Amino acid sequence: MKITLTRNEQAMMIINGLFIFVMSLASVFVNVVLYVISGSIVTMTLYTIIRFGLFPIAFMLGAKLSNHTKIVFSLIAGLILLTLGFLGVLFAEHLLESLWFMIYVLALVFGLGEGLFWFSMNALNQLVSNEQTRNTYLSVMGMVNGLAQIVAPLLATLILTLTNTDDQGYTFIFQMVIVFMILIIFVGFKISSPSLPTRFKVREIKLFTPHKDLNLVHLTHFMFGLRDSLVLVTTGLLIYNATGGSGSVYSRLLALFALVNIIAFEVVRRFNTPKTMMSYFIFGGAIMTFSLPLLVYVPTLLGAATYGLLASWAGPFYVVPLQTISMKAIGEHMGKTNMFSLVIAREISLTSGRVGGMIFVVGLSLFFPQHFIIIAVSVLSVFPLLLTLISSHVLRQKSVTVL
Repeated sequence: MKITLTRNEQAMMIINGLFIFVMSLASVFVNVVLYVISGSIVTMTLYTIIRFGLFPIAFMLGAKLSNHTKIVFSLIAGLILLTLGFLGVLFAEHLLESLWFMIYVLALVFGLGEGLFWFSMNALNQLVSNEQTRNTYLSVMGMVNGLAQIVAPLLATLILTLTNTDDQGYTFIFQMVIVFMILIIFVGFKISSPSLPTRFKVREIKLFTPHKDLNLVHLTHFMFGLRDSLVLVTTGLLIYNATGGSGSVYSRLLALFALVNIIAFEVVRRFNTPKTMMSYFIFGGAIMTFSLPLLVYVPTLLGAATYGLLASWAGPFYVVPLQTISMKAIGEHMGKTNMFSLVIAREISLTSGRVGGMIFVVGLSLFFPQHFIIIAVSVLSVFPLLLTLISSHVLRQKSVTVL
């Protein structure tokens, strides 16, 4: 049966794809400056802890704002903060170098900006999608994101090649980022979403509930965050090191991984059904668990390429079922509980996992400075398979109806 996405769902995919494209473009100059200034994986981990640790706070601010305005206004506020952060990186690099704490101020700005944006996207995703189209919607969105991750670095490389200096190239890329952010805002105003019957109140956020399906969502997102902490901090650096520091090889690998990811999302879109979803979920979780250690136990180009190909292929099998289970569980409780509270509780669980994983990495670096990455990867990589097995066990119980 052919599934047709609604105009709202199509608009959401455009916004998400454009944002991934914009952030990939901006990361060309942001990452260069931050890595040069920090010069340490521990400093970058602390930066990332602050940045992502602010997401739940930003979600609450976005929910409070959305009590009085359209949800899209939190998206706009987030984009404005991100623009200010990009300006700081682009035009205040010397200030960042001379004042060490400014890198953490930058983390605060980026954290609040991204958090406001993703609050808006999470809330709108929940409101505009439905159970019949959700598998197609999430899969096609993943394909669009993968395409953005291919095009953005190639375009950035072309711009830097054609401009006389890197500074000119970075300035032109920043101008492009602003144009695309304006386009995102324009598309955002095209989305129509129903108003919520109740107003958001902070005291309604509950991480532990009487409902097994919501508790499962919170547990799985916490565990997802533990493994994701490695992706946010170490995997990119490990792959880059495995290439021998070759930027061109690194870029080609990332483009190849994104292409494989797009193909995998298409496979999931075509063949994933309620009957096969848990099998896909466990398959994806198993590959995600066993592929990550390749980066530290086979620290070569072959190891990095094998990890990237396996993780890129398995990602959609792992992520789409996780999102489907989560969105259905939240959808079933939206009539009784304010939807913003449910989305924020899920985000707190995810952020707790991410921050907890990163603190674990930093702690290991203090006690085992020579081997902390190997230990961290060995421990945190088990959680994808573990969370899929727990989900499978809980969802078999007749009292849980998220499938």
